Amino acid sequence: MAMRVNTAWLLEYLTPRCTHEELLEALPRIGLEIESAHALAEELAAVKVGFVRKKQALAEGMSVCEVEIAKNRRIPVVCAAEHPVEVGWGVPVAPAGVRLPTEKTIAEGNFHGAASQGMICLDGEMGLIARGTGMQHFEDEALLGAPFSEAAQVTGHLVELNVLPNRPDFLGLLGIAREGAALLGLEVRYPDAAALSRGGGAPVAAEIETPEWCARYMVQAMRGVRVGKSPPWLSSVLLTAGMRPINNVVDITNFILYEWGQPLHAFDADRLRGKRIVVRKMRPGESLELLTGKALDAGDGARMVIADAERPVALAGIMGGRSTQTSDGTTNLLIEAAHFDRVQIRQTVRNVDLGMEKRGTESSYRFERGTDPNRMLEGAMDRACALIGELAGGKVEGGLVDVYPRKRERRTVRLSTERTSRYLGMPVTAETIRKCLTRLGMECSAGGEEIEVRV
Repeated sequence: MAMRVNTAWLLEYLTPRCTHEELLEALPRIGLEIESAHALAEELAAVKVGFVRKKQALAEGMSVCEVEIAKNRRIPVVCAAEHPVEVGWGVPVAPAGVRLPTEKTIAEGNFHGAASQGMICLDGEMGLIARGTGMQHFEDEALLGAPFSEAAQVTGHLVELNVLPNRPDFLGLLGIAREGAALLGLEVRYPDAAALSRGGGAPVAAEIETPEWCARYMVQAMRGVRVGKSPPWLSSVLLTAGMRPINNVVDITNFILYEWGQPLHAFDADRLRGKRIVVRKMRPGESLELLTGKALDAGDGARMVIADAERPVALAGIMGGRSTQTSDGTTNLLIEAAHFDRVQIRQTVRNVDLGMEKRGTESSYRFERGTDPNRMLEGAMDRACALIGELAGGKVEGGLVDVYPRKRERRTVRLSTERTSRYLGMPVTAETIRKCLTRLGMECSAGGEEIEVRV
């Protein structure tokens, strides 16, 4: 699987920061294959600073602008209301034929009878992390026709990384940052999660009927949520990763999937029936309508589901159901973080038609390859609750529900200098082993040639 990553986003998790070039050179050395690397300053030179000379309403939420992209050269550009555009602004314009670093090629088109010969670009559409409002604009007429990358002093790269099957920890930016920090002698900067004032009780009970399929299941209720548009920085990072922004709640769960490598799901709590949520097998006669509109029953190969007190509401680890999806009217949430069996997820993805062109989802891909039931799960849940509080006004309701029937302890292994040296074909001291593994966040016993390592 390829992960598209903006180096500026990845550098947010390293301290002190290295250069974009040092980070780019480190990625293959830690085991990532770079399928493509886009130097943003070079590739965005084809995007010009054009000045809006005229603007006319076209259809609901759309307008057509006359944009001067060079002296005495004006082109019509149709734009949506995703971001306000005013007459007199200098804006980043990609003329027809330009291919953006995000691999989108701009083509001429016709919208509601109006021709369009380019696109006014948001930061995220160009592969950039948003500055300010999410679309840069200029007032200095001397910049007319200038390459956008020069006017905005663009830096960094957008890279497509191939993650090998044996490295599921690289399916989150924090996993990549941990290895990069160890190589470059830096520290990982984990996201700050605001202290959550959780209460004693919980408004919902959770149960795992199939512990062989689900090792741990956590849910947190949140109330007073305001679902709406995500802030520019959040929309832009998702666009750079190739994901479409939907609303602040869904976008937060997708952001954390990329940040931690841990899939999450948000249910509309008021659409759940009863005060109970269960991980179980799908029963004969039951049906589930997925977010894609595809209806499933037990005969379709769907096996592990998340259910409320009465019916299935999600295909576990793969996709939510329409009956409990968040919408503009959602005010109360139930946030799910879980650890599902990789074999069960893989079998379901192979057997079930999800109503999509490709098999599987971003969530199922990560569960198939293996997630961490401990620190990653807990960190992702806390981060989600903190961001929903910050960006959607939600407050945690009651305590965290955490069902963990057979706790999986961190693995401990014994490692000798003799075996390590023989395996690598070169002498390695105990001091070197301890130093390398400690940089990766592992705990090593002190003294001696045989080292106990807590992974």
